[in-house]
Amino acid sequence: MTDQALAQIIWDYMRFEQPLEKADLILGLGSTDIRTAEWCAHLYNNDFAPKILFSGSRGRISREALNENEAELYRKRALELEVSEADILVESESENTGANIVQSHKVLQSSSYTVHKIILVTKPYMLRRTYATFMKQWPASPKPKIICSAIDQTLSEYCADPLYPFEYVTNIMVGDLQRLKEYPKLGYQIEQEIPDKVWSAYEELVTRGYTK
Repeated sequence: MTDQALAQIIWDYMRFEQPLEKADLILGLGSTDIRTAEWCAHLYNNDFAPKILFSGSRGRISREALNENEAELYRKRALELEVSEADILVESESENTGANIVQSHKVLQSSSYTVHKIILVTKPYMLRRTYATFMKQWPASPKPKIICSAIDQTLSEYCADPLYPFEYVTNIMVGDLQRLKEYPKLGYQIEQEIPDKVWSAYEELVTRGYTK
């Protein structure tokens, strides 16, 4: 099986999405990938939610790639795409996914904005890990209903961007899948069942050097 075929197995598993429906908030998790902000703006402009909250300072990767906070970069891009400034909330303290969730909850509390349903937006291959993290880290109960969504691109389309070539994305996916298995033991995420086919693809990619 080719590297591409193995990566596709993991991509399909990690791309954990639900049918879109109207919500109270679009929560866009920051990274170096501006396409997340563009997808949030697309959902807002198509009336899926009346507000967007962008969350993120600078994590391990973005500290080297960005000169400003992820959330601020996303905010600027959303404004370019005709999102009203009054409808954008910003959380710019968090440096990892768990902190994204906890700090976003604090921003919503301080703004007195109540949410019962959230569209959670991040990179396609991070959706399942982000969902598992949200369900563990969201501080309030009952938790809002979560709808996971990401830019509508295939793996090959996503990797056509010169900033996100196949080897780079596959290395990150392999690392994220390992976290999905290990982080519940540390209390960071809820458990997710990983099919044998997916874990076998992971193990084979690791043997082929996707360990960066």
